[in-house]
Amino acid sequence: MIPNIATRSQTNQKRRRISHLLRRTGFGPTPSEIDRFLNTGHEDIVEELLDFTGTVAMDDDVIFRMFPECHAGVGLGGASAKWVFRMATTNNPLEEKMALFWHSIFATGNDKLDNPVSALNQIDTFRRKSMDTFDSILLELSRDPAMLVWLDNQ
Repeated sequence: MIPNIATRSQTNQKRRRISHLLRRTGFGPTPSEIDRFLNTGHEDIVEELLDFTGTVAMDDDVIFRMFPECHAGVGLGGASAKWVFRMATTNNPLEEKMALFWHSIFATGNDKLDNPVSALNQIDTFRRKSMDTFDSILLELSRDPAMLVWLDNQ
């Protein structure tokens, strides 16, 4: 009976560590997401979280059919809702969290852009370049239409 208690304690401790890591790299893990990593080593978990190649989120056409108000053409609310749906349905929330991080650093606003599609394109840029060097991100943003309008360089 004592080994069983020790094993349970180790499992709970590992669950807490995995939960902490997933909270830091995402928007809050589900119990099944935590369970998925229970038999995985720490380095393997980190490698999987940093691998954005297999990222899957809800398809835009599904979002637009289920929630037509989320279409970027409807306005800023639609563009924001579309991004929130992507954050909520992705299998790799770190990619979206990094895009959100860079969006908060290099913020542009729809009050000046008046073009939600260009804002979504900029978020795609943040998503694509999020783990690159700072110089690489700056160079990409120097060509970004939303940033050019935001900085009055059109």
